Amino acid sequence: MEALNKSTEETRIIVEDFYNKTALGDVKGIVGLMSDDVEWEIPGNEDLASWVGFKKGKSGVNEFYTLLNENTKNLIFRVDKLFVDGEQAVAIGYVSTIMLKTNKVFNSYFMAHFTVSDKQITKYFFAEDSFRLTKALANDEKEHNSEVIENVDIVKKYFREVSARNMDEVNTLFSPYIEVYFPQSGVLKGIDNLLQLNKSLAESIDKIEYDFNNFVYTISDNRVIVEGIESGTFTNNETFTDKRFCSVFEIKNGLIYRMYVYSNLDT
Repeated sequence: MEALNKSTEETRIIVEDFYNKTALGDVKGIVGLMSDDVEWEIPGNEDLASWVGFKKGKSGVNEFYTLLNENTKNLIFRVDKLFVDGEQAVAIGYVSTIMLKTNKVFNSYFMAHFTVSDKQITKYFFAEDSFRLTKALANDEKEHNSEVIENVDIVKKYFREVSARNMDEVNTLFSPYIEVYFPQSGVLKGIDNLLQLNKSLAESIDKIEYDFNNFVYTISDNRVIVEGIESGTFTNNETFTDKRFCSVFEIKNGLIYRMYVYSNLDT
């Protein structure tokens, strides 16, 4: 029993290290966790998704990440549960990724099965919704446009800067001709009205945090829709927790020119 417990703990440490390095994008560190003859398998359509299929050895794992990073942009990758027993570990989680070939967003729950021996990963099996991945890679719409990726990055920056209360930086993301809607204010037009609204919100909300890992993105042309959860504190010390919101952004020439926010915050 003591040997099994030790093996379980060693496996847990290796798998948690794997996911920590995944979050950092540390491919070299990930490959370093593998045995020389590791068996790496992700079932799927290899003609459409060159990174899936069976690969062997550290060079095969490195090839996987090279192909993955060349063809996709990660939005969300989270592990919800981790089960460990001796040398075996199973992780259950969720992934949301943009396919660069088609600009489509692929969303799927996943299961990953690890075998760890002598503190090295010897087998890795990853299962996701391969049918949905095939649909996301089917080039039945327009080809990749880097502007879509840039638009997502702008939206991510907006939420990061709002959470950090860097309002001067937030204001640089908007067009002078911005049209904005908040339930508290209705529709406002022009950067001057937006600046006044942001000032008012900053005076009424002392702290705001977003559950970035659980954001859901919907992307269509120059429109990015984000569904998520926010928590925080008003300046009167009242708190709000796990409030759902939906924000619709339209972006042109690298600036947000329309933003409609649907939230039930009562300031």
